[in-house]
Amino acid sequence: MDQLIEFLNERQHPENGYWHDTPGYTAINGLLKISGIYNIAGMPFPNATVAARSAIEAITSKEEFTIVTDVYNTWFAVDNLATNLRKFGGEDGNEKADKLIAEVMDIAAEGMRASAR
Repeated sequence: MDQLIEFLNERQHPENGYWHDTPGYTAINGLLKISGIYNIAGMPFPNATVAARSAIEAITSKEEFTIVTDVYNTWFAVDNLATNLRKFGGEDGNEKADKLIAEVMDIAAEGMRASAR
């Protein structure tokens, strides 16, 4: 598991928290699955706040989606990252997670409208 985490850490794009150059549903799909790996491994997710903010931006994206998981993954990725911050984010992990959830609540109505299009 340590080798996998090291591999992932080396390849993450710190400016957006993804493992993909271009933001969008493909990048979010990877983010969701990889965030689950960190949670299962019991390891802190690098650049968790940046990655969560990228996912929050995708919640209100005007990008066309082709399957329901494109939309679902954006919400679930934020939840995975908030969970990771709470469990492995150190002294201020809970505070960071609370701020992210508050950001999601602020855009929730807009996000649901975007999800329903």
